[in-house]
Amino acid sequence: MHPLFIIAAGVGTALLLRLLRTAKAAKNLKYQLRRIQVYRFKTSEPIVFRVFVDFTNLEPTPITVKQLYLDIFLNFGTAENPNFQRIGTLNTDNIPVTIPANQTVSKSFDVSVPWVNLGAAAVKILMGFVTTGRASWPTEAKVEGQLKAVGFTIPVSVSVPFDSNNVNN
Repeated sequence: MHPLFIIAAGVGTALLLRLLRTAKAAKNLKYQLRRIQVYRFKTSEPIVFRVFVDFTNLEPTPITVKQLYLDIFLNFGTAENPNFQRIGTLNTDNIPVTIPANQTVSKSFDVSVPWVNLGAAAVKILMGFVTTGRASWPTEAKVEGQLKAVGFTIPVSVSVPFDSNNVNN
């Protein structure tokens, strides 16, 4: 056998193994949406919501999350009678997140939402100002969307705590 053929076969095998390891890491990637909180609340500016996510790579190969696309809904009703209002969308298309091998990376992402885009949710939030002098916030959010990593799309559909305690005014 020709030495160049042996070298080419070795390089090809190494690339294939790396691709398979990366695909396995993407397939086994874990995520946890820890909470969503109001980060900045001013009636004269868009509201900023902060989304906290933990990404866990269970494999010995680093992996990059290419996109996190999430529609965020707040529950202005009760557990027995939910009233979910869409407040915004998180799209991290231009913010890749690399998770090293066998590690967890915690990231937060901000979603800026103009009041006019909140529709009925804005009315529910501001009604508290009229009656109590404080905004009316729910304690739960529902998140639906997807996470993309190395050609894999992982659906996301979870309920997470909503925190309005540490608002930056």
